[in-house]
Amino acid sequence: MEDNETAHSPVSASSKHFPIFQEFEDASYAERYQIAFRKVIHAGLYDATALILSPEDKGYTEGVYSEPNPHYGLRQLTKLLAAKVVTLAS
Repeated sequence: MEDNETAHSPVSASSKHFPIFQEFEDASYAERYQIAFRKVIHAGLYDATALILSPEDKGYTEGVYSEPNPHYGLRQLTKLLAAKVVTLAS
């Protein structure tokens, strides 16, 4: 996700057809991804996820990025992926 003011600013939520989870109310886009990741991992739908934020001006050209939560970072994701590969290759 692009690391900019919009990604970190609270966003209002509304829906005519479905109730909104309270934790999504006034959460930023970056926070909503982390909430969603926690929910899908807890539900057993995913084993791991990664959220990286990267500024538009330096992300692509210089590889600059940040991870708002190490539980949903590249290191955790690649460790789990490598373990799965080893298990499947055995």
